[in-house]
Amino acid sequence: MPGGLGSGAAFNPSSPSSHAGCVAAIVAEFIDTAPAGPVRVLDIGGTGAFAARLAEGARAMTIVTVNPDTRVAAEFDDIRKLDPPDAAPFANCFDLAMMFGVSMYMDREELGFVLGEARRRLKPHGAMLVSDPDPDSVTGGLDVILKAAVHPVRQVPVIGRVLGALGIPAQKLTPWRAGAIEDLLRAAHFSRIDRRPDLTPWGRGSYRLPPYFCVVARP
Repeated sequence: MPGGLGSGAAFNPSSPSSHAGCVAAIVAEFIDTAPAGPVRVLDIGGTGAFAARLAEGARAMTIVTVNPDTRVAAEFDDIRKLDPPDAAPFANCFDLAMMFGVSMYMDREELGFVLGEARRRLKPHGAMLVSDPDPDSVTGGLDVILKAAVHPVRQVPVIGRVLGALGIPAQKLTPWRAGAIEDLLRAAHFSRIDRRPDLTPWGRGSYRLPPYFCVVARP
């Protein structure tokens, strides 16, 4: 996986995980309220925002975070370090996997691989949520330009330290469109794929910028 995923709260205020209403809607739809076994969530590239929102509602579940960013207290820094899908305790045991504001930091090969690994670890009734800034929107396009422009200038030591403290990423960005994400999900053998604007802040009447798209896929 890349050396760091996500750019921190400073650049992701419109992610679904940063909006209490979106988190509540995701939990209500995708988390079993009367589970037969442990409820587990795989947060790929998470920074703790989703876990914090869940804690506010005292929802009992285990959240496993995968993020190579050393500023994030993640359980794993690489999805490859999760146990194989046929080995306990991670074998096909996640009710929900999600990537919010993360896809843009991966190229096609890496993103396809990560989606496939997440798919293999979902329960049969599980779901995968992928949400990124919409590059076709005006502010989404500006967001991509701003983040991409940061990479060359952060090589100057002082600037690099300041930008790093703000949580601004250094990676080359790939501005994924929702349709391309859907194609990669199909290639990863997800069968039911839907675009869900209602799971974004914009879809819930909170017009934070840039607007995100959200795609839901099931095994």
